[in-house]
Amino acid sequence: MTAGTPVKMKNRLHKKVSAVAVLLVLVIVANLFRISIFQYGFYDDYANSHQLRPETIKAQRGTIYDRNMEVLAQSATVWDISISPKDIASGYQEKPEELAAKREKIAKGLAEILDGDYEDILKRTEKTSSQYELVGKKVEKETADAVRSFIKENKYTNEINLTENVKRYYPNNELASSVIGFTGSDLQGLYGIESKYDSVLKGTDGYVVALKNALSENMPQSYEQRYDPVDGNSLRLTIDENIQSFVEKTLKDVVAQHNPVGGACAIVMDCNTGAVLAMADYPNYDLNNPFTIYDEALAQSILEITDETEQKEARSTALSSQWTNKNISYTYHPGSTFKTVVAAAALEEDKVSLASSFYCPGYVKMSGYTMRCNQRSGHGQISFTDALVHSCNPAFMDIGALIGGDTFYDYLKSFGVMEKTGVDLPGEASGLFYERKYLNDPANYGTSYLITSSFGQSFRITPMQLVRAVAAIVNGGYVLEPYIVSEVVDADGNTVEKNEKTVLRQVISQQTSETMRTLMEQVVTEGTASAAKTPGYRVG
Repeated sequence: MTAGTPVKMKNRLHKKVSAVAVLLVLVIVANLFRISIFQYGFYDDYANSHQLRPETIKAQRGTIYDRNMEVLAQSATVWDISISPKDIASGYQEKPEELAAKREKIAKGLAEILDGDYEDILKRTEKTSSQYELVGKKVEKETADAVRSFIKENKYTNEINLTENVKRYYPNNELASSVIGFTGSDLQGLYGIESKYDSVLKGTDGYVVALKNALSENMPQSYEQRYDPVDGNSLRLTIDENIQSFVEKTLKDVVAQHNPVGGACAIVMDCNTGAVLAMADYPNYDLNNPFTIYDEALAQSILEITDETEQKEARSTALSSQWTNKNISYTYHPGSTFKTVVAAAALEEDKVSLASSFYCPGYVKMSGYTMRCNQRSGHGQISFTDALVHSCNPAFMDIGALIGGDTFYDYLKSFGVMEKTGVDLPGEASGLFYERKYLNDPANYGTSYLITSSFGQSFRITPMQLVRAVAAIVNGGYVLEPYIVSEVVDADGNTVEKNEKTVLRQVISQQTSETMRTLMEQVVTEGTASAAKTPGYRVG
């Protein structure tokens, strides 16, 4: 071995060490580059999730007004009260007696202020691994202020927390309940307008981000960033609170007098625009307590069900029925009210005139059935005008036959009773009808279908469909799209969106409409609807 060998070996070693060092540096740099550039988002989110504590600030849900800007539904700020058992125990781990006294003091104080369960709150204070235990939900300002005073007096800044929340109020309780609907625990719209326009009303929540330490404790007087919520838009309805109140009172009296199965419903609509001024169901319910069954007899019968599953199902069915808007979701045989549609079609098609004559023996026999007139002895010879004024079934059977199956079917479609009306409410039904072929095929009772349909039987429609059809008869023949919301208004009172009259088609002429208005008024002044006379008003 030569003298230069150790030197060469030493140089080789230095080169290897240097190469390894350079390689390590390159690996570190490459990793830093990868982390800081390609995985920045992941580690940033990871750090934030461990260092920052976000708290949601609920957006104010938009207000619902009637047409005169009277409040029907509104939101107000309330507060959720929570405790942090971890912060309560902080610094007291080696002072068990003092910690117990502190827990008892907090539990007793909050129980008194919140009218809560002392034992439950005390148990929550003992969950030392938890930083959030809800002890009071959606409390009013007066109660929240009392909690703040309790915190200040005892310096419980970290131990007790108040978080802004929002509560929905319905100042008129049950007024227009089936129209307005209600919200759930998270203020999501569940029924009615609240559901249909949920995306318009709900707004965007804000939040507060606070810094926390390695123990997940809030760091007082350190970083805190607030992102304010964006409140939802408000709605101005076509509903008139005064008309709605009157209609609901009348329905209540009607139900008390006649006790109809399933209650009663009513609609008031502007025939010329389609704006719904009132829409009511009775029985109704309190929007502030929608999960209470307001039919006392039904509620009691459900309580008497011993099987828990059956009781739960019965309660669910009862609530669903209670919340349902019968005006748009229930179908029924319109009966003699539908004679207005048949009469208008017959006049428009020149199948009859006011002087046309029919014979009413009091009944008609067909396919083994006897169909009777409301006047059992019969009207005898009767004009078209008197047939409508006195609601003669046999005469309208003849009128339906004169119109014919195909034309009759076409008018059903044109008047809009075979389609949903498009009213801006959820849950609308579309009615139940036979197919066109059955009106023209005697082998399939076509004649019977046509005859019975002529006085409003053999098919089912919703009250809203009938109201729209009758409105077309008297407004010049125009089938309209009914609507409940007239305007969407932002937080500054600016109109964001406006709903107006929407004409879908003209189904009869102005002349036919004018004739029908006169005839329908005669039904009240001279005929079967004399009870509808109202001093100071023309009623059809």
